Amino acid sequence: MAWAVEQKLLPEVPKFPKVQVPKKKPQPIPAESFEKLLDKAPNDLWRAYLLSGWWGALRLSEALWLEWEPSETVPWLDPAGNRIVRPAVFAKSDADQWVPLHPVLREALEALPKIDKRVFPFRSWKTGGPLTRNGVTNRVLTLAKKAGVKLSMHWLRKGFGCRAAKVFGKTGAAMLHELMRHSSMQVTMDYYASVDDALQDAIRKLK
Repeated sequence: MAWAVEQKLLPEVPKFPKVQVPKKKPQPIPAESFEKLLDKAPNDLWRAYLLSGWWGALRLSEALWLEWEPSETVPWLDPAGNRIVRPAVFAKSDADQWVPLHPVLREALEALPKIDKRVFPFRSWKTGGPLTRNGVTNRVLTLAKKAGVKLSMHWLRKGFGCRAAKVFGKTGAAMLHELMRHSSMQVTMDYYASVDDALQDAIRKLK
């Protein structure tokens, strides 16, 4: 707009109204909803992929690019360290990041055949080529629709955060921050808004 004013295309920069967008806090996801989604997984590959969000807090792209062998550019599986490593280049950070492997997720990953350098070598039904990020998103949404639940990889990751927050408590916020790899601690603290039982405990103690 300022450029348009300089070019005399507009007389002045218009004033825009401020729009207040309600900030939604992460909400716990019932385990039953995830189980319904998991039941619709067509094979072990998709089952493990869904588990990587529910038990590993992996983002869609983190899981999609996960490789079996050490890499300096994409996430990779480190069974010896019982973790998934995110290289600094991929994480756009100053150092490598990692998340520990939950036993359920580890078991599912170890059962997968190593037919490609990528752990999840999904293929397009139409072209036969590697499935794109959008393709994976649509597949997960389709599975969720078949299961009758409103879930996505993003919501599976949030479900992990809410469950972990309840286990760790606010004294474990730093650990949750490391697990979720949020951009700021404030984002991490938002996960406690919907799982904090302090108000319920306080009201019960009133006499």
